[in-house]
Amino acid sequence: MKKSLAYLLMFLPILAEAQIEPFFVQGNNHYQNGEYGEAVAAYKAVLQAGYESPELYYNLGNAYFKLQEIGKAVLYYEKAAKLAPHDADIAHNIQMAQLYVVDRIETPPPFFLQKYWTQAVMFFSRTQLARWTLVLYLLLMALLLVRALTSGWSRHRNLGSFASAVAVVFALCLLVFVARERNERMVVQAVVMQDRIKVLSSPAADANPVFALHKGVKVRVGEQSGPFVQIELPDGKVGWVEQDGLEKI
Repeated sequence: MKKSLAYLLMFLPILAEAQIEPFFVQGNNHYQNGEYGEAVAAYKAVLQAGYESPELYYNLGNAYFKLQEIGKAVLYYEKAAKLAPHDADIAHNIQMAQLYVVDRIETPPPFFLQKYWTQAVMFFSRTQLARWTLVLYLLLMALLLVRALTSGWSRHRNLGSFASAVAVVFALCLLVFVARERNERMVVQAVVMQDRIKVLSSPAADANPVFALHKGVKVRVGEQSGPFVQIELPDGKVGWVEQDGLEKI
């Protein structure tokens, strides 16, 4: 199922709509006609113009899925989920694409406090968190200004209580936003793009292979050493692969 253009345009300046709309419409038309390669080219023209949205990544993932390019389908579905973490269609298609991934990697259940904290940090997208943090900050500043200009003990007290409540919510929102930004910088994830990639014991071409992965597997990327990067799987396995075999989400 394709996403419509309407929500996409919410992420773009008004002047850009005329620029990208023809490519998005072309992509949708090509997709409906079964011309999935042409649909990919049209959607990528929007990306090359410097724009992104969950809808665009979702449609790209669908087109690649139809082309049976599972690695790229997973990549763009994951990019879509990063911008819209609660979209049911995106989550469903990620699950569908995972059925075609060769490797089955079990994720151990996290510690319950870590689970709830992660859910809180990832509940909103980065854009939503930034907007809410800014709105709460402006509201707090406005309340403090009005309180300073207001005469009368009762009104002064009520405004102070309201400002205190907003300050608490703002502080929590800011804490989550900072944690989310830190997570975005420190936790880098990628998808395996090659049909089969060797995972090595060290960052050297002659190192011993410890296991192999196949396209579509999502990994966490660590340090880099020359053309190699360290990866970690959800089950805790680690190793080194050539970075050309991965594409970052």
